[in-house]
Amino acid sequence: MKNIIAFLFLSIWFQNLTFCQTQEELDLELEEDLKENKIKETEEEKIFKVVEDIPRFPGCEGQGLSKKELYKCAEQEMLKFIYSNIKYPQKARDEKTEGRVILRFLIERNFRIGKVEILKDIGNGCGEEAKRVILLMNEMKQPWIPGRSRGKPAKVWFTVPITFKLQSSPQKK
Repeated sequence: MKNIIAFLFLSIWFQNLTFCQTQEELDLELEEDLKENKIKETEEEKIFKVVEDIPRFPGCEGQGLSKKELYKCAEQEMLKFIYSNIKYPQKARDEKTEGRVILRFLIERNFRIGKVEILKDIGNGCGEEAKRVILLMNEMKQPWIPGRSRGKPAKVWFTVPITFKLQSSPQKK
């Protein structure tokens, strides 16, 4: 079990390289929907794509870190939270389901996780398990640090890939 958790932790950390591509695609889709008036929003309800300060997972405040180090630390803390709480669904284990689930979630101005969307699912309960863990963040003692635009808390989408990979059992010689 420790091997699975360790591998999942390393996989999501490595997979963050694809985060930018996924976020760019999401931003383009949202922008197109806004242009076509499929989504109407007031300034108060506006969901930002670009903010001065991006949302941060809690746990790194007060350590005297630079802004860049603070965001890196927050990302590592988020990954620790995800992989210490995720449970590989039994059906996915039984059917040897592996792959990457991509989630997008809204970090509200009130420090809570709002809407959670499964953008890519590999099935057999993996998407729902990843979503469960993201929503579990609302039960943390320390809330997210919201994004800020023009000095005020802002709603911001956050995208995270989560890799499910089974460890192969040691082969007998």
